Amino acid sequence: MSVCTRDKTMLYGILLESARDGVRSVYGHQTWRRIVQELNFEHDSFTTLGRYDEDLIEKIALCLADILHDGTPDKYMEFFGECFVRFFTNYGYDKILRVAGRYFRDFLHSIDQLHDSTRFSFPKMKSPLFHVIEEDEHGVVLHYKSKRRGFQCYIIGQLKECASSFYNEEIYVRVKDDISTADYTRILFRVDFNNDIVKKVSKRLINVPTLPDITSGTFFRVFPFCILIDPSMRIYHVGKSIKNLFSDDTLFSGRYLKDLFQIIRPDILLEWEKLLSYGRHIVFVMESKIPLRPAVSTLHKNTGIATIRLKGQMKFITTWNMVVFLSHPVLSTTEEMVSIGLSLHDLNFYDGSSEILISGMQHARHLQAAIDKQHAWITKLQHSRVELQEWRRKGKRLLYSMIPRHIAQMLQEGVIANTICESHKMITVLFAYAVDFKEVIQKLQPTDIVVCINQMVNVFDKCTDKFDVFRLETKADSSYIAVAGIQDRLANRRESDS
Repeated sequence: MSVCTRDKTMLYGILLESARDGVRSVYGHQTWRRIVQELNFEHDSFTTLGRYDEDLIEKIALCLADILHDGTPDKYMEFFGECFVRFFTNYGYDKILRVAGRYFRDFLHSIDQLHDSTRFSFPKMKSPLFHVIEEDEHGVVLHYKSKRRGFQCYIIGQLKECASSFYNEEIYVRVKDDISTADYTRILFRVDFNNDIVKKVSKRLINVPTLPDITSGTFFRVFPFCILIDPSMRIYHVGKSIKNLFSDDTLFSGRYLKDLFQIIRPDILLEWEKLLSYGRHIVFVMESKIPLRPAVSTLHKNTGIATIRLKGQMKFITTWNMVVFLSHPVLSTTEEMVSIGLSLHDLNFYDGSSEILISGMQHARHLQAAIDKQHAWITKLQHSRVELQEWRRKGKRLLYSMIPRHIAQMLQEGVIANTICESHKMITVLFAYAVDFKEVIQKLQPTDIVVCINQMVNVFDKCTDKFDVFRLETKADSSYIAVAGIQDRLANRRESDS
């Protein structure tokens, strides 16, 4: 089993390790060992941050179904989804899930944000898109979109386990419609559960006080990183802090949004109806497509950062009949701020962007050092596993050369040695030795003697392997003793030295 190097066919090892943990816990260690042998895995386990072929988890589900003869691979894919949630909690991520909302409906609306929050721990994760498109007091319709294939049962298992473990809800999930294309898996799940809280939420939204409308000038002062978009998908206005990122002669008003920005997240087309639908609970990330203003700093020159990413939410303003993108810049270091000409004064104060950035810088180096240390440990662990497997193979070969293979396997499985007693009706014992060996060796050099004996023993060993004969003993006087008829042929053919 090799770690894959192509992004489009990779998933993190935490998914596979959670499946392994579930199989061992529910179906036993021996079942997992059979899966490892059947699928010819190099190692017994997976590294959580390692990246592997994405079809491995489906192969494990298929193999488990073949071994147990109980249920279909879909059943075990759903089981693996449940295992992932339980395994995930061991790393403390259950705390994130518990604060996703007071009710299960809140959790469903927040799945996309939860995925976004794990991007630092799993930076290369290609997370799917989850979007609630319908909701009533009996449940929701959840839209699932991903470039991966065959994970719908896995998702069902995750949803059921999250509902049961964190919200004490028993839910029923079914596929309402499959609208997948050649490029994407797109599933509409109907998730049934007690969703009476939706009535109270709607009532709270209706009973709001009537206040005078604020002016557009006040609005743009409060939200300096915003973009106002009209139904034709043209930019109507941008906030002052966004304007300051670009040259003075850059024209925004009246231009199509797609000409100036590209959408990074979610993976949808920039269309008006999509903004209205996804804007309620989905995190948007957009990246500029036009050059930024050169940094105005005597200490740092432009480091070559040509674009900036803006992250936020799309909100529809009824009185304006426009969508406003309320965002903040995505920055990793203070050097990035300097390179694009931003200062703390340009950031939003009400959302804590400046505090998050400064505190993040203080811990960034410690975090990077910890990540580097973890990757070094993972690399060392992988090498240690390879060495361990090699020593195990050598140990087995040595053991099988001393006692019959099937006896050795019985001892390894815990059978008490003095209880092993076998009777064979017919066996053949071969005693072979070199004629006049003592006289011959007196005429040879010591190295020639060793080479000669080794060649003879190798010839006999090849014959014993070919005809399933057990080599009982070899002696220094070039004698060879072998026994035929005591090997368990079927067991010998099933098992390998690995």
